[in-house]
Amino acid sequence: MFTYKSVVAIVIAVSNLAQAASVPQWHPAGPSDIRGPCPVLNSFANHGLLDRDGMRIKLTKFVSAQVSMNVAVDLASTLAFGGPAVRVPTHLDGLAITMGLDDLRKHNGIEHDASLSRKDYVDGQDNYTFNRTMYNEFISFANPSTGHIDAKSLAGIRLLRQKQSKANNPYYTFDPIHATIAHGEAGLILAYFGHQFGDTIPTAYLDALFIEERLPFNEGWVPPTIPVGLAKTTQQIAFIVAEEAKLSL
Repeated sequence: MFTYKSVVAIVIAVSNLAQAASVPQWHPAGPSDIRGPCPVLNSFANHGLLDRDGMRIKLTKFVSAQVSMNVAVDLASTLAFGGPAVRVPTHLDGLAITMGLDDLRKHNGIEHDASLSRKDYVDGQDNYTFNRTMYNEFISFANPSTGHIDAKSLAGIRLLRQKQSKANNPYYTFDPIHATIAHGEAGLILAYFGHQFGDTIPTAYLDALFIEERLPFNEGWVPPTIPVGLAKTTQQIAFIVAEEAKLSL
């Protein structure tokens, strides 16, 4: 017998699947397409949610693309307009302010040292291309009981990356602004891609996201039912920071 709750759950599931089916088909970036250091935004471009060429995308498009995938307006706006606030280059195209995915490569804008999957910018070194060795190290922090990445996993890899960068990068910078950005990224992926499993992320989801730069629909992910905003992301950041404090003892 169907209960009210079960009917609601079915309706929500069908709605989420319909939303996933409405997303443009994924294509990998072509030779003339531009990508940046953020696998999520790169995935959005590969799906056509952002301009596929990655060039001079309207800031309003960054917001609307995220909102269409159930990122709340407050968080989507912060992510879009936060770039210029930390000196990411922007352009004026007519009356529209635009920003390319290559603009996100600017060191110590949104891009920062101690990345999860990108090398530090040292003497002009590529700071935006996916690094498989670093990613494998990241995934090795998965919870051995679940095989998922959780707050403790992210705390462990964040601490390791900071230690590695401090030891190997003579220009290492991890000021409060970029520490906030780095933890914000970790909190966001936990909130956005972990909602189906109690705020833990199957590594298969992250493989799709980081390696192929593809939203992990094929692996079973659907966008969150309740839009993920600043409150949820901040909560996840707090969990990660709390786990870091335990590991630092």
